[in-house]
Amino acid sequence: MSSSDENLSAANPPVGTQAVDRAAALLVTILESSEAPTFGDLQASSGLAKSTLSRLLSSLERHGLVLRSDDGAVRPGTAITRYAHSDRSYDALIELTRPYLQHMNAVTGETINLAILVGDEVEQIAQVDCRFLIGNVNWVGQRLPTHCTALGKVFLAGGAPLPHGPLVRRTPRTLTTQGRLAADVKEAARRGWALADSELEPGLVALAAPVRSSDGSVVAALSITGPSTRLTPARIREFARLLVTDCTEISTALGFHSKNGFHSKNGKAGAA
Repeated sequence: MSSSDENLSAANPPVGTQAVDRAAALLVTILESSEAPTFGDLQASSGLAKSTLSRLLSSLERHGLVLRSDDGAVRPGTAITRYAHSDRSYDALIELTRPYLQHMNAVTGETINLAILVGDEVEQIAQVDCRFLIGNVNWVGQRLPTHCTALGKVFLAGGAPLPHGPLVRRTPRTLTTQGRLAADVKEAARRGWALADSELEPGLVALAAPVRSSDGSVVAALSITGPSTRLTPARIREFARLLVTDCTEISTALGFHSKNGFHSKNGKAGAA
């Protein structure tokens, strides 16, 4: 096929393909909207005729991909909801971030983790092990508190509520007052990455940074973890720059863009 034929084909796709493209675009719009759009909202954003839009929404609804509520709003359907709450819902995120986890591990030699927020805890969903004997622990599947982990502080800095009730002291360095935790989280938000130094376990140091979705919300966090004998202040500063850079690239791939930089006002990692 000549290039002119290919261009003509792209400009005039088969009717069936065009319908799939339109339905897919509608579904993406619904999933990425901060508030559930109405039929009128979707017509305005898509430019489709009422009859065409109605047919496409009916098809998506039949397959459980959207749900039209009595108030006129169009929301993600039961098929989307079931997937979002399944064990497979983070498969794509794990695959997207895996090269970055491996890259950070290759550069630092330390344990790299990917985590999500589950209630008021963080759950590790992927890991690349360190290349040292000391610190080689499998954290996948474990849930940890937010107040004494770098991963948890990332979610708190991203807007998750501070934990209620007493903050359990895990080590002498655990932050156990709301005031101290709030100040630490505020600093993490300012510089763009969080630090937990001997707060979960004595001698265990971790730094973490956020992964953001297209709407700016923190959907995951990546961490670098190792013993304090290896993660010195100088290495923490060095690794923080790497961590912020890789998390920025992942967030960009998820559709997040910030004209002022990703994690801080000047787009640079702060000092430890």
